[in-house]
Amino acid sequence: MGSKFKMNGIANLLQTCIDNKSLLLGKVFHANVLRNNLLTNTFLCNRLIELYSKCNDSSSADRTFHYTPHKDIYSWNAIFSFYYKDGNLNFARKEKALDVYKLMVSEGFLPTHITFGIVLSACGSVLDLQLGKRCHGLVKCNVLLGEQVHGLAIKLGFENDLYFPNSLLDTYAKNGIMNNADIVFHNLGKVSIVSWNIMIAGYGQKGNSGKSYRVF
Repeated sequence: MGSKFKMNGIANLLQTCIDNKSLLLGKVFHANVLRNNLLTNTFLCNRLIELYSKCNDSSSADRTFHYTPHKDIYSWNAIFSFYYKDGNLNFARKEKALDVYKLMVSEGFLPTHITFGIVLSACGSVLDLQLGKRCHGLVKCNVLLGEQVHGLAIKLGFENDLYFPNSLLDTYAKNGIMNNADIVFHNLGKVSIVSWNIMIAGYGQKGNSGKSYRVF
């Protein structure tokens, strides 16, 4: 009972640190977790990863994830989200996000709709950060990964989740594969303004202003 009370207390304090981006205080509570042998509690480890992610402390987020003994899907999503968020202007970080996804699947974890949305966004966004033709092979690889993610998501029943199809649209559109984007778009159960904007931008990017105008 005492141990559970202590764990809940630390969890609440960590959430306060996350909400306020209190990195130094969060590290104090992290030391408390270690001192009380609570590192085996996955929930607390996930809160710590989230704290370091929120505070942009990449080394601490990496280390905490690595030493989390019983990772769950929330652990993977937390570190995966961090790599992608932290990679907004960093090509290598987005590559790392995709590597984490592949490792997660290889270890037998089934992605959630959140995972699918992030990995598809990463597949599309890596293209934005290529320097010249350096990334030609990687772009092809990411399109293939995007298609594999698409197939797995359908098997798991996420194709009707609006967040997922929009991320998939974004992947195909940013990589210039508008035939696939068309198929996804026309099979959407519900079309949002985000869906329309992705299609218009995709055709505009390919120089097909006429098609972009017709979509509009």
